[in-house]
Amino acid sequence: MCRFITILSFALACRLLVSAQALMPVPSAYESLLKGRVKQIDEFMARFNATETWDGQKITERNDTSYRKKYLFTLFDYSRFRDVNGVFDSMAVSFVNDVVGHDYQLRYEDSTWTAEVQCSVRVGGRLGKLKLYLHTLKVGKSEYRWVISNAYGDMFEVAATDAAGGVSISPVEHEVGFVGLLSMGGRRRNVSGLMDRRVYSPDRLSMLAVLLGNGLLDIVSVDCVRFHFHSVPGYSFTVEVVEKRGEYNTGWLITQLEKF
Repeated sequence: MCRFITILSFALACRLLVSAQALMPVPSAYESLLKGRVKQIDEFMARFNATETWDGQKITERNDTSYRKKYLFTLFDYSRFRDVNGVFDSMAVSFVNDVVGHDYQLRYEDSTWTAEVQCSVRVGGRLGKLKLYLHTLKVGKSEYRWVISNAYGDMFEVAATDAAGGVSISPVEHEVGFVGLLSMGGRRRNVSGLMDRRVYSPDRLSMLAVLLGNGLLDIVSVDCVRFHFHSVPGYSFTVEVVEKRGEYNTGWLITQLEKF
């Protein structure tokens, strides 16, 4: 009887141990992939600068140049910069050597990077596309913010010179109290004939400010974000989100590299 109870107790203990192990958090392949993914642009900068490992640990020893080179290569989109044998192209290799050789760093505060944001917008009830370029601006001792430096979109494409079919103001409007101005609204694209072309110059930022300030433009969605860096002398590179299934090489990665 005692032997039976002992065996039964052992069996129950084993079952409880298995159940407890099932409830314990075990690192999964998904978790490893998630750690390997470059999830934010700040994380990209930290890995680029060799101040943080792929799993979020701080790097205190940065003198191992071979380690940093290997780490930098993981920030490239392999599908664009590596051949079928896993060999990186010569420009990527040259770039990595220059970054490590001179210990170039990326910093949020620098004015050497810009954000490109593509949006879907609604202007006067019509849907359209808007591309914004932004950069960081120092507004206090240690305070920064993003500001719009340029804008592109069909809503800004008004004619810059007098053209046939464009609206204009009659030479006898002064005789009728300029009542012709009442018919100059509507959805016209060529309005330059109304302006003194000696001083008129279409300014997209001013147009955007007027549209936003008067509630005439709504940003419906942000469709794509890219970052363009000019922080490494002789190079410019673009970083954007790359999605791949079941790979570590995902997230914010270098997708374009130019040497000049």
